[in-house]
Amino acid sequence: NFSFFAHYYPYDANCASSSIPFRINTQLSGTVSIDTANRYTLVNAGDLYINNIKISPDPISFNYTIPVFSTNSLALEQIYGHQTSIKLAKDDKNILESNIYIPKNIIIKGIDCNTGMFPDNSLKEGYTIKWNADNMNSNGVIIRLIGKDANTIERNSYILVRDIGSYSFSSSDLNLYPKANNLLGIDITLMRGNFAILKGSDNRKYNFNFITTCGYYFKQ
Repeated sequence: NFSFFAHYYPYDANCASSSIPFRINTQLSGTVSIDTANRYTLVNAGDLYINNIKISPDPISFNYTIPVFSTNSLALEQIYGHQTSIKLAKDDKNILESNIYIPKNIIIKGIDCNTGMFPDNSLKEGYTIKWNADNMNSNGVIIRLIGKDANTIERNSYILVRDIGSYSFSSSDLNLYPKANNLLGIDITLMRGNFAILKGSDNRKYNFNFITTCGYYFKQ
């Protein structure tokens, strides 16, 4: 499994400057096991290429990683909103090769860069959250809500919506989270990405997922 992911906040994404540029800071966490029966026994499956970015496994642990603020993390910013090539190669042979569309990195829109807040930050029925739409993305956008329910137990809920750049919350979306139990607000995160399951010439199945998330605490 190869998981490419990035999380950031609306202020960082909307209010960058030349002196403090916005970085998506994509990370990678990846491993390949011998087979499903021995999934905790990892192997060196070869070098992974995302476009022209080469990612080699750790020679001891065989983990595939990209940390934040690294050269490869910065280079990965080119993949969003584009068809991207994926290749795995070992001993001068291609194990797999394919292309996948990676949606634009998602950004919640509308924050005031002077205050670091949303002008209308009252989360209630009819409140509209906005983001940068991607009309090439057919997977939609996931809206994740995290808050405390009537019994003060932390709960997660998910709403899958079309990627049209906005969504207005209904009362049923918010009824799970009473205001009295969520004085700091509801943690709302927008999630967008793509995935692929590819079979290699070594007869292994490789899972790839690419996801970006942007989150903020909205008060009721």
